[in-house]
Amino acid sequence: MATRDNTLCNPLDTEELYTLSLPVTPGSDSSSKALLRTDDIKDIIISSVVGGGICGTAYHNGPTEHNDNKRTDITYYPQDTTKNLAPVIVEIQKKVSHEFIARLMRYSLNVFDETKILPIVLVINIDGFSSKHFCKENFVQRDNEPYYILSSSLWAKQVHIYNADSIPSFLQVPMPKMIALVHFLTQQQKHIVALDEYMDSTLQRIYRIAYHIFTDESNIKVIQDTKIESFCDAITCQFKKVIHNNNLNDKTSRKRIEKYAQDGISFTENFKRRCIGEGESTSVTPILITESKDLIFVKEFIKQNRGKMKWASCYDQGIEKGLFDRFASYSTLKMAFHRHTL
Repeated sequence: MATRDNTLCNPLDTEELYTLSLPVTPGSDSSSKALLRTDDIKDIIISSVVGGGICGTAYHNGPTEHNDNKRTDITYYPQDTTKNLAPVIVEIQKKVSHEFIARLMRYSLNVFDETKILPIVLVINIDGFSSKHFCKENFVQRDNEPYYILSSSLWAKQVHIYNADSIPSFLQVPMPKMIALVHFLTQQQKHIVALDEYMDSTLQRIYRIAYHIFTDESNIKVIQDTKIESFCDAITCQFKKVIHNNNLNDKTSRKRIEKYAQDGISFTENFKRRCIGEGESTSVTPILITESKDLIFVKEFIKQNRGKMKWASCYDQGIEKGLFDRFASYSTLKMAFHRHTL
């Protein structure tokens, strides 16, 4: 379990406000998972979603991999199983889609199989829902609540989904701690002064903790990159040996080629075994990148307005033309444009 460092809990001083820069972007996968493992962030989440005066010390960071090899970002389990407290699953998800919800159900049922208690599920959604229609059909945001809810009585005690569209009315200084955490992750700003609410003390503490955690994660990534570079160099050398002996075209060379190929397979499989625990990889086919209709419309709007961008007006005009169905408001449209995900 991560230990609490009191120096990390202090707000930033004036110099730090302008100089502290996170080495990686908030909301990125491995760094965010590391952040969720800290006592301070666990306390923010547990106090918010469990309630009843229950705080982070009542929970510990549990296993994230289950019998079907599915992995959650983090699952908090109660320290005292006799108190009938629900486990808490936390997922930081770029886009909420039908496929993601199906995956979320499997995560939840895995935890239920282990504990016989339906878990609470918290999703911090970085880039909105897969479509506006999908959001309207399946999710509800009640008045005075900073999250969407999903009907889940058969597989989860409750499901709360926070994103940039669900919290605007709660963005004030000071703001609730959970709102500060969601704002930090969804805005994905390396510099706190890029946020209007940079004077919020909770937001400042989160940035300080994140700097400490993300720096460690960044160093780990450098080590991983070095391992990958070494692996690539070794495989390249192996292929060069194959090409050289293939050109010789004699019996001895053909035997060497077979040996080099077998060594390459063994080396690759060994490397895979050593690295598989560091994250899941997916294989994709390269595709030709073309601009979406949404992006083309935004660029044309900017051009027509001579660079003076009015996002609310752009959003309304795009909706009238049947565009922007992925976005619930102009704020998420603007966010997607600046992140180059439009």
